[in-house]
Amino acid sequence: MQQRRVVAKRRAQRRMIYGFTFSHQELVEWGQQCFGDTDDKEVLRHYVRRSMGPLFTRCYRLWRRTTRHVVTYYSGPRRHEEDWCLTLADNISRDTATPPPRELIDKLKEALEITRDPEWHRFYGD
Repeated sequence: MQQRRVVAKRRAQRRMIYGFTFSHQELVEWGQQCFGDTDDKEVLRHYVRRSMGPLFTRCYRLWRRTTRHVVTYYSGPRRHEEDWCLTLADNISRDTATPPPRELIDKLKEALEITRDPEWHRFYGD
């Protein structure tokens, strides 16, 4: 009788990112304040991209590990909606696994002119 070797299944790690999220509407409003008020849908779409640049730069100056990602919600009231995320840490790489200290998070919030704290989000991207 031959003995079978049992190999445990390897579970896929949930990929998570930690950072500040910005909704499409927040970025449009920020763009209208900085670049001018308009109702043109095409211009508003450009405001979203143009708004993330200065926000990213403010964050990157204080925390060099900052990256940009898109977060998609797959459950809850915002199901299938997407937000931009200024990512400060993740569980994908050892180099970026450590979030910034609390004092730095407070400076980042001040630089970004927001009051909410960064949060962990499920990451489905590459």
